[in-house]
Amino acid sequence: MQAKTARLFKLPRATHPSIVRVMEAALTSPRQTNLNLMLRHAGMSERSFRRHFHGETGMTWQNWIAQARLFHAANLLAEGQRVTDVAAGVGYASLSAFAKAFTNLMGMSPVHFRNLQT
Repeated sequence: MQAKTARLFKLPRATHPSIVRVMEAALTSPRQTNLNLMLRHAGMSERSFRRHFHGETGMTWQNWIAQARLFHAANLLAEGQRVTDVAAGVGYASLSAFAKAFTNLMGMSPVHFRNLQT
């Protein structure tokens, strides 16, 4: 990833082994990630998972995975991939939802971001 965007990419990490497993699985395949699958990876109840996750990261699971997906999307866009392909590839059902989320996090549209990187 180019230096222009490197400063933006910082996801909290965990030390709890179950939460680390979940994070690694989520980062490996952000599109396929869902809460039920992550609960199985963690071997925890939903309540315990949410409590431990927030305690380790200071973020909710939903906010963390949304940010992880968008960071992954930014890497794909920086490679020059098409916005529609990236949106689908990171798990967004609609291009408009992806564009809105990306713009809210990054401060610019996915197209503008891609054009700055390529």
